[in-house]
Amino acid sequence: MENLVQVDRQTPFLMPQDLKDWLPENHIIHFIIDAVEAVSANVSFHLNKRGSGSKQFNPEMMMELLIYSYCTKRFSSYAIEKATYTDIPTMYITAMEHPDHNTINNFRKNNREAFKKVFTQLLLLAQTTGLMKKIGTISVDGTKIHANASKHKAVSYKYAKEQIEKYEKEVDEILKEAEKIDNTENDVNLPEEIAVREKRISILKKTVKQIFEKLLERLPEEKSGETMSKEKMRTRLKTQEGQKIYSKRKTTVEPVFGIIKRVMGFRQFLMRGLENIGIEWDLVTISYNVSRMYALKNLSPTKM
Repeated sequence: MENLVQVDRQTPFLMPQDLKDWLPENHIIHFIIDAVEAVSANVSFHLNKRGSGSKQFNPEMMMELLIYSYCTKRFSSYAIEKATYTDIPTMYITAMEHPDHNTINNFRKNNREAFKKVFTQLLLLAQTTGLMKKIGTISVDGTKIHANASKHKAVSYKYAKEQIEKYEKEVDEILKEAEKIDNTENDVNLPEEIAVREKRISILKKTVKQIFEKLLERLPEEKSGETMSKEKMRTRLKTQEGQKIYSKRKTTVEPVFGIIKRVMGFRQFLMRGLENIGIEWDLVTISYNVSRMYALKNLSPTKM
């Protein structure tokens, strides 16, 4: 049996008033809570079902907390934890409970499948409530978002080649300087700097070789697939229907990235690894969809 922390948003404060009175009736918080509660019955969140250990925070509340935080430019678990003490809408979501940054981060890491389910269920909710009138055309586009990667470990092919040339030049200069100092001795003791640079050159050359080998492995498959895709795209774009669909990009897919980056402020992944990046992107897209649904609801007050 789950051992959950009780979330009670109904009990009013004795002094001075109910926390709900601090928020306007049409605040996005109310919409997020209603939407998550509407879909959570079909979602299985990660829980400690043994009931051992400390009490667990309600997963619905944690989901609402993450969605609201991503909608309001809070992506760091530390920033989210801080908001539970300082931000009224966040305090309302958590009912004055304060999950720490480790709890928030662990919930985020352990619920990728649940996030995918929430994403799907929210789209179905939007369709059934009339907020989303039609599911049809899929637009594909791309954008660049910074990764949380170490610049010392993430080395590109071009950068590695440049560094090899740099260190080789430095080694040559040190050797020439050593010859100038004493060109009478037969055995020249190489300074420690040369050994350090030669070691770096060896590592970089090995890196370049590995990158090049990976490129060679991927190139034939990617090139053939990419060529076929481009040819199909060019052919389709020449048609009247293709041109009509392509002209819609600026009102369909392109604004999505603009809003995510500019309005939501999401420009860099905080988590590392492809799987964790996928988790973070799921949360970004869920939050975008919820904020979009909320905006559409305000345009059509009778829905939801």
